[in-house]
Amino acid sequence: VSFVYGTILTDGNDDYSEEITDTMCVYAEKQVDRSPCGSGTSSRIALQYFKNKVKVNQSRTFRGPSGDVFTAKVVKEVNCGKYRAVVTEVKGHGYFCGNSTFTLEENDVTGRGFLLQ
Repeated sequence: VSFVYGTILTDGNDDYSEEITDTMCVYAEKQVDRSPCGSGTSSRIALQYFKNKVKVNQSRTFRGPSGDVFTAKVVKEVNCGKYRAVVTEVKGHGYFCGNSTFTLEENDVTGRGFLLQ
């Protein structure tokens, strides 16, 4: 399938438990996220909530392939338009692995942003 950018592989341990659940995010050109993946962890805990596997404020711990862990929980249920949604909280630690320098030339008006209407 050429249009899938990434996927998350799990150990299938979605029922609430204090046990750590393993997760691996594979994306782009065969790259693997060393962490449990922040947005992926947020998605997993939201999905577990909507499958009635966890309740509001029940924390789960997610482990990535390097052994790094994130904890996550659903903070509250909200509405997004006509749809049920949740606010999630993910905690973990990221490591600095690089930096970039961006330069904006003085006469580059598009570089300051633009609005599509």
